[in-house]
Amino acid sequence: MYIAGLFYAPYPHWKTLRTFALVQLREDGMGKSALEPQIMEEIQLFIDHFIEPNHSQPINIGDSLAGATSNIISQLLFHRRFDYDDSENIKVANAVGRAAQLATRYGLVTNIPFHRILFRPLHVEVKQNSEFISTRLKAILDEQRRNLDSDHPQGLMDNFLINSKTEEGQANYCLAG
Repeated sequence: MYIAGLFYAPYPHWKTLRTFALVQLREDGMGKSALEPQIMEEIQLFIDHFIEPNHSQPINIGDSLAGATSNIISQLLFHRRFDYDDSENIKVANAVGRAAQLATRYGLVTNIPFHRILFRPLHVEVKQNSEFISTRLKAILDEQRRNLDSDHPQGLMDNFLINSKTEEGQANYCLAG
């Protein structure tokens, strides 16, 4: 499974995708105060779920903050949020955090000759983590496709799916699976 997206798409398609993403994000309120109510709602849910119950106890804010951040991004992309107690969402948030750590480590060793042999456990973990995240994202995208209402798009993904139907070939570079 391969999701090219903005970062790995070939040049002409990369430029089209970048333009689409920037225009859509601006229309959805990025850089304006239109996103403020969603962010404030997520902050309130975060406080209610993590801060209030643990008022006089130490809190590991790193893990809980990752869930809040992923919910804000999820609202932009899919127009939905995930429950903080959802075990699948917790696994995905942890996998994304781990992917950031692995990307730093793996990026440092890729210039070493025979890095895939010398650092095999790291390479295997990067691949497994990437496959887990891709599988979960593919499931969410399949659900988005099934529930797509072309007359009332919600979120960046709905707009992208509608736009990719009209522009032949673009979706093949982005959502190949």
